[in-house]
Amino acid sequence: MLRFASLMLVAGLLFCASCGEDDSTPAPQNPQPTGNLTDVSGCKQFMRNAGDDKTKSCIRWDYDVAKKELTLVHVNAGFNCCPKAINATISVDGTVMVIAESEVGPDCRCNCLYDLTMRVNDVAPARYVVQVIEPLRSKDEDALEFSMDLSTQTTGEFCVPRFMYPWG
Repeated sequence: MLRFASLMLVAGLLFCASCGEDDSTPAPQNPQPTGNLTDVSGCKQFMRNAGDDKTKSCIRWDYDVAKKELTLVHVNAGFNCCPKAINATISVDGTVMVIAESEVGPDCRCNCLYDLTMRVNDVAPARYVVQVIEPLRSKDEDALEFSMDLSTQTTGEFCVPRFMYPWG
């Protein structure tokens, strides 16, 4: 009987020892960056002193290291001059950041240049390839695609020349 009681005590201790916290919960991962369009300027052709060289399409960036927040401004983004809405979706897959721009009608018979401001949260300080999908870019012109290293440069600008309407 003493032997049975000892076995039960040992079995109970082993059972209780295995009742600790579950170690199978994965460690928290870095959050996936998320971004959105925060502002669209008016049509620059209708504004006095719009200021920027209208023969270039540019991305300006400013990275806040402490907040892990990246602000991007697409200067001279080409769209219809009277869209119902201008959209930009930002996706990040590893170190590739894709900005897909689009517009929703109505479709007037003119085009305009706009400045689009976007914000991306939870961006790690690393090197990224940025690809901008511009709806009015001629296939004969260079894509707005570049590399930025947020671990060494928190602000910058990258531009490509544009010769077709509404830029040229």
